Amino acid sequence: MSSGQRAMADQNEDIYNRSLALASDADRVSMEHYLVSARIEPKDPMTQFNLGNSMLAQRKFDEAAKYYHNALQDVIDSPEPKNDSDRIERESKIALYYFNLGNVYGILNQPAKAVENFQKSVETLDTPIAETNWGIALAAMGKRD
Repeated sequence: MSSGQRAMADQNEDIYNRSLALASDADRVSMEHYLVSARIEPKDPMTQFNLGNSMLAQRKFDEAAKYYHNALQDVIDSPEPKNDSDRIERESKIALYYFNLGNVYGILNQPAKAVENFQKSVETLDTPIAETNWGIALAAMGKRD
């Protein structure tokens, strides 16, 4: 990893650690509410996504990945949008869910899975942060080109 990539990774880790420090009992209460919501409406992608975020904040990375997968699958399985606004919203969600999966797999030191998810995120909706993380994951696999 180059010194620039290392600096970026360190900065991301610092931001993540500061975010964890801000986590409170309210975050755990929110997670409990999301779990109840998921029992009532198990195919709601936003609930699944929020559960993934809650698990991530609690450093339960395997569980976070599970909920992000659920959210992604729920959106993919949903009916095709009927207008451009709904299509854009759907694509944004898909890109975000792939992006979060890539981040979790990066944390879990599974760079091949991180690369796969960042690539799908960029292919769905090209964003600079997804491209950057995709490049970092590729570098972690030794693909520095």
